[in-house]
Amino acid sequence: MNYALRKSDIADTYKKIKRHIRKTPLEYSQFYSRKTGADVFLKLENQQVTGSFKARGAVAKMMSMKEADYRKGVVTVSAGNHALGFAYALWRLKKNGLVILPENASETKINALKEYPVDREFHGENYDEAERYTIKYVEETGKVFISPYNDPVIIKGQSTAAFEIFTELRDVDIILVPVGGGGLLAGTLLCRDALDHRCRIYGIQSEASPAFKRSIESGKIIDIPLEESVADGLHGNIEPDSITFDIAMERKLEDILLVSEDEIMEQYYDYMVYQHNLIEGSSAVNLAVLQRYQQVFKRKKVACLMTGANITPELLKKMIDYRK
Repeated sequence: MNYALRKSDIADTYKKIKRHIRKTPLEYSQFYSRKTGADVFLKLENQQVTGSFKARGAVAKMMSMKEADYRKGVVTVSAGNHALGFAYALWRLKKNGLVILPENASETKINALKEYPVDREFHGENYDEAERYTIKYVEETGKVFISPYNDPVIIKGQSTAAFEIFTELRDVDIILVPVGGGGLLAGTLLCRDALDHRCRIYGIQSEASPAFKRSIESGKIIDIPLEESVADGLHGNIEPDSITFDIAMERKLEDILLVSEDEIMEQYYDYMVYQHNLIEGSSAVNLAVLQRYQQVFKRKKVACLMTGANITPELLKKMIDYRK
């Protein structure tokens, strides 16, 4: 199936959600530009409301829901950032819903979630188990499932981050997109094509959790064994029928680049010191990619989607201490 967005689709969505989200900065980085030989721009979605780009898609989706859906009950599953976006959107719209989280969800994200009047339940040791439980639960109860990424409206909401990049940096050559379920990647690809832009788009994953890359290589969605990762927001396999995979296959995606856990932690310290900003491991993959694949990006204008800032104090200390 061919999925597409028109420029007017993205512009209309942006107009609807913009009062609920932030237009995040797109900052030129002197440090990373000098270090890599590229012109590096950081799209600071880590400064988005709830500390993640996920608020864009969640707000767009919850604004599209009908009252009948809310009466049935809306349910989502998330390891953290989508849960926060979902809860924030419900709070803004004065609605109720349920978030199902895995037992290994980030403590920082769980504590942040407590700030919103949303119901919470824990099921499964990891995201994959929580997702399987949630899908079965909504089938049995008739409630409405809100996927963190496998949804056209969620994807359209995520496309607004790229829309801001293209509006501000019209001659961007490359956009780097961290990839978990692929909602942000799909939105970025569709936005580029809607605006008839020619920039190259690379996805990024950790070697510990390369499910999207392995699926692209196989030509179909596959489940693979996963290892623990400091980029927890990118961790997990993909829903079997995910449209994000179809979009990535249909659109011109350059590649999905992998980086190691050591490389992610190695670059984190420099970001804290030289950018004076907080990010999580799922954003730090950008920095590792810039360093590992310098020849790909040299003398190019590169925009990095810095996707989130919700990191636990323990992991933050581990990342900083790695360089000491």
